[in-house]
Amino acid sequence: MRILHTILIALIIGFIPIYGFATEDDFQKNFNIAKKHLSQREILKAIPYLEYLNQKYPSNANLQYLIGLCYAEKEIVHPKTLQLLEKASKRVSLEYNPNSLKEERVPIYVYYYLSIAYSQQHECDKAEEARNKFLKIYYHEDNYYIEESMLWLKRCKKMTKTPASDSLPTFPDFEPYTSKKIQKTKPKEQRINYSKNEPLPKSVAPKTPQKIITKSIEYTTDYPLYGVQLGAFHEVVPVSRFKALKNVDAFMDTTGVIRYVIGHFSYYSQAESLLKAIQSKGYEDAFIVDVNNARKFAEYVISVDNVNIKATLSGKLSYHIQVGAFKREIPSQTIEMYFDIEGLKERKEGVFTYLTVGDFKNYEEAKEYEKEVVRSGIRDAFVIARLNGKKISLQTAKDYK
Repeated sequence: MRILHTILIALIIGFIPIYGFATEDDFQKNFNIAKKHLSQREILKAIPYLEYLNQKYPSNANLQYLIGLCYAEKEIVHPKTLQLLEKASKRVSLEYNPNSLKEERVPIYVYYYLSIAYSQQHECDKAEEARNKFLKIYYHEDNYYIEESMLWLKRCKKMTKTPASDSLPTFPDFEPYTSKKIQKTKPKEQRINYSKNEPLPKSVAPKTPQKIITKSIEYTTDYPLYGVQLGAFHEVVPVSRFKALKNVDAFMDTTGVIRYVIGHFSYYSQAESLLKAIQSKGYEDAFIVDVNNARKFAEYVISVDNVNIKATLSGKLSYHIQVGAFKREIPSQTIEMYFDIEGLKERKEGVFTYLTVGDFKNYEEAKEYEKEVVRSGIRDAFVIARLNGKKISLQTAKDYK
């Protein structure tokens, strides 16, 4: 939405540098950090600071408005989005001053965002009502906001059911600025837990591919293009994981989440027909999305670590039991294995040398042998998979079958 860009310009105008001012109080410091993130379109990084301040100052309508704005921008379908914007809308003022740290009123754009949020949550009548309030007091010549809110309203009216509620993003590593703790180094990256109607990998820190190649997608229409989303993950998975399905495309959004979609239809009813067929094949959690959404589907994933995401695996698959790994020096406990275990094999991969035992054609056999190795005293032994001699994840090996 281009409106965020306009609001961010206003925030930048009122932006006070956040480092080097010893007299800044905690509110000013945290608020300026949030504004800096917003000015760089780092919405998810701004949210925890705004939420922290909102807890401290629950009567500040401007904070409520900015949080609601962020949720609507990220298209987070949740009752809290509406609660924040509705509450903030009671303090609308044409004299709103974005440059003042003491400003607790909100601008007229709160009605615009209310219209968007209502549309996202399939409350079309309320969306139209909020839009009309916005139009009555909107005094600029630019028609973009008028047309954009109408597009959202049209999408709302085309929905056949109310979308499921999303999970709100959480920030387990967030630490607000406090005057008792002067931060001399760059803040560490926040870990963001965020789900959007689909499960994400359970690992807290999933392995990030070294190189993801994408290409930008630009459609010739501003109207929605409907597809069926199969899943979304923080890690890239081969499209072959979606069994019994073809024509799966992968898109990376602005937060790094990879979304897997089939179809680009002009009519919602066409996507509904495909959705029913996909759900009948076991993908019950699939749902319809607008692939013409620039934030979520603008970057088409082509390859990961120089491997085409649609490439199929081929060759010899084998399973082994890994019993040790070391760099230059062999640990003393590892040396003892050479006297106790028959069939040890060494393989250097990167800076590590890995010790394995056994060579099996299927995972079940390898798992049974792993139990024997553990009983022999090597408690941290585990099964690994290799394809043509190269180590791959067990999930990839499962997909290969």
